[in-house]
Amino acid sequence: KAKRRGSGERAGLSTDAVVAAAVGVVDSDGLAALTLARLAAALGVQTPSLYTHVDGLPHLVQLVKAQAQGSLLVATRGAALGRSGSEALRAMCDAQRRWSTEHPGLVPLTVSVGPGDSDEVKAVATELLAVVVAVLRGFGLEGDAALHATRLLRATTSGFCLLERDGGFGMALSVAESWRQLVDMLEAGLLRLARAAHDAAPPT
Repeated sequence: KAKRRGSGERAGLSTDAVVAAAVGVVDSDGLAALTLARLAAALGVQTPSLYTHVDGLPHLVQLVKAQAQGSLLVATRGAALGRSGSEALRAMCDAQRRWSTEHPGLVPLTVSVGPGDSDEVKAVATELLAVVVAVLRGFGLEGDAALHATRLLRATTSGFCLLERDGGFGMALSVAESWRQLVDMLEAGLLRLARAAHDAAPPT
C-alpha cells in the first residue's frame, strides 16, 4: 500500500527521481557525501518525505550500487557485442576505463559484491560476470579456468581504473600507453592460460 504524500513531499517525486539524484551526488562527490539531508535539499523536499521512496540510507546505497553496476553493464556489454577474441577483450576493457573516467564517483561501487548486498545488486553483478565469461569463451577458456581468468582480469582493470581515478599515476608518462600495454599483457596472459587449459584437458 502506497504511503500518503505528506506536506513536505514534492508532488510528482518518484523513487526513480530520488535514486537518480542520489547517483548524481555519489558520481560527483563520492559515496561519503550521500546523506538523506543533502539529497532532500537537492530535491526540494523535507528529509522524512524520502522514506516514502526508500527505507533509509543503507537501502538507498544499494539502489545506487545497482544503478552503478547496471550502467557499467550497459557500457561493457554494448562494447563487446558482435565481437570476439582479442577484439572483444579490448573493446570491453576500453569501455570499462572510459566509463570509469566518466563516472569517477561510482567506480568503487562496481569493484565488489558481498553477502550483504541486495538481490538486485547481485543479479546485475551476475550479468556483468556473464559478459566477461562470454568474452573469455572466445579465448577458449571455460569453467574454472574462465573464472580464474575473470578474477585476474577484474583485479587488473579495476585496480588500474581506481589508481587513475585517485591520481595514482603522477609521473610524466602517458597513462593511455600504460593502459594499452596492460591490455596487451592481459591478452597474452589469456592466450597462455587457454593453451595451458587445452594441454591439461584429457584426450578425447
